[in-house]
Amino acid sequence: MIRLFDLGDFFLLHRLQPRGVWLDPHCALAGGEPPAWTALSAPFRWWAGDAVTYVSREAGGGAIQMRVRPGRPEADIVFLAPALTGEEKIAVLWRRLLAYCAQQAGEQRVQRLFASLPQEAQEMLSLFVQMGFSPYTREEVYGTERPAEPGPGAQRVRPLAATDGGALYQLYTAITPRLVQQAEGLGGPEDDASLPGQMPGRWERFVLERDGEIAGLVLVQPGRFGHCLRLWGDFREASEPLALLERGLAVLSAYPPRPVYCLVREYQSGVRTPLSERGFRPVATWSRLVKHTVVRVREPARRALPALEPRAEPSVPGAVPTSR
Repeated sequence: MIRLFDLGDFFLLHRLQPRGVWLDPHCALAGGEPPAWTALSAPFRWWAGDAVTYVSREAGGGAIQMRVRPGRPEADIVFLAPALTGEEKIAVLWRRLLAYCAQQAGEQRVQRLFASLPQEAQEMLSLFVQMGFSPYTREEVYGTERPAEPGPGAQRVRPLAATDGGALYQLYTAITPRLVQQAEGLGGPEDDASLPGQMPGRWERFVLERDGEIAGLVLVQPGRFGHCLRLWGDFREASEPLALLERGLAVLSAYPPRPVYCLVREYQSGVRTPLSERGFRPVATWSRLVKHTVVRVREPARRALPALEPRAEPSVPGAVPTSR
């Protein structure tokens, strides 16, 4: 039986943590918050209140955790346990957890479920596709153990402002393939809560302007095991992504030295050479998947008036049916 996490499931989830897999590259690379602590503290913290965890005691125990995006009919599946090992009973447990999570998401009026999987994890990718998830883009991860010192280009970048939502949306529609836009369900500037610059979490955000318009964005996330950067924009010169990259490295210089990873989507151009110049090398590729859930709508039952209800046909010719 699968159910919503409660206090009695803490030790089960704590035991499953080391055996699970992250379905979010930022958590996997930077070191996400332990799922058991997130589940336990979610009701008491505003920044974890969007986390929902379901547990099962089948096949030795299993768990799935998703985070609902604030203000959006969307959620991200971020953790699944235990990891697939080739055993059929674990694969069956994953299917049940994913099906239950999708059903509960629909009950909460979540329309889209997202997940990210390492490209080489073919068994996981195949199982997710069987459960109705569709790959729609890929994210390339570049990493370095010893990032170079930031240069003067970082001075060309400013912090993201609260009024930049409309400009971010224009940039998003200009550089994002139509199929990706449809998968992510962004229909207008009012949907800017799901744009990269508005992603929830402990991100620092900086933009690069060109001729008074936003041309690029860098997101900076320090972590326990590594630090993450995300580059995004319409770059015309190599100096533009390099300026954003240097600003991100300047921010991270205030944190303990750890490996630094930079994520870019496969359709982003003009970023690979600047990354190489700063000592970054390709380390992984993650597939981005989406599942459109069925949202249940409850309607009140309507009973027809007695005069309009169907009556039994008379069995004797000429008889008139009566009602009591």
